Amino acid sequence: HPLSPKGKLVYLGLEGLSATNRLIDTACNIGGRDCILGNEIYRVATTEDQASILRDTANSLPSITEWRSREDLECYNFPKDVLGALRLHSGCMVVHMPSYLGGLWDAIQTIGGGPKTWKCLEAERSGDTNYWHKLLNKFDTVVLSAGSGLFQDFIVAQNLPIQLVRGQSVEMNHTRKTNHAVLGGKYISPLPDRDRVLIGATHEFSDVPLEPDQVVTELRRRTNSFASEIWENGTIDRLTCGYRVQSNRGRYGRLPIVGKVDLSFHGNAWIYTGLSSRGLLYHGIFGEILAIKILQT
Repeated sequence: HPLSPKGKLVYLGLEGLSATNRLIDTACNIGGRDCILGNEIYRVATTEDQASILRDTANSLPSITEWRSREDLECYNFPKDVLGALRLHSGCMVVHMPSYLGGLWDAIQTIGGGPKTWKCLEAERSGDTNYWHKLLNKFDTVVLSAGSGLFQDFIVAQNLPIQLVRGQSVEMNHTRKTNHAVLGGKYISPLPDRDRVLIGATHEFSDVPLEPDQVVTELRRRTNSFASEIWENGTIDRLTCGYRVQSNRGRYGRLPIVGKVDLSFHGNAWIYTGLSSRGLLYHGIFGEILAIKILQT
């Protein structure tokens, strides 16, 4: 979805949504993957100020949003603290990322002219810097786009305006099936088997990760106002952990870092990182921008 936590349209938000949906269609139709878990997202309001802001959003962006009153939401069993919600639709959706990336990879291998070889290299090579340098030196152009993994073998994080942020989430079993996501500071999203949900994520800058009980306490505190039924009746299955590359905030917010990068072992290398929490929204539109710049060079 293309909105900020306060319901404002982010920079290139609609363009990014359109580009992403084209790629999702490609993954589904050419890649043959069913990666869409739901076609609507709800951003809840638990205070009158939030409700007023989100009603304004619905009025200014009627093509993809609408305000739903508390009465409209009775079928979703939201707690009484929820005063209403902004419904995001028409291209805003819940995507199962492993299925999407698998479908996109399959689709990529069916397009492009000229000779090509597709490789998916084994994970045990990921820490072997000399192996990667020797391999990538064979190519005319290299694009580094491995998220936080870039800063293990290729690039010093301090050389870019970024922070690495740890995020821990909780997967819970729950008897009530759902196919929509709920946003309210943190998020609750369905998982493919429908009677499981993902709740997240923490936002950790410390070198020492939060302990599991601290993760659960933090996420419950931040979501209980709109997900008390899940916490009271669901059971915790496992915790997951990942890292996002978050760029510094600029004039247009936090934007991806796209451009050429100086590498000692390659003279035509490009970087694509810093998508942070908007990777699904921004990867398509900024991928197009990157491709154009490479072809023009």
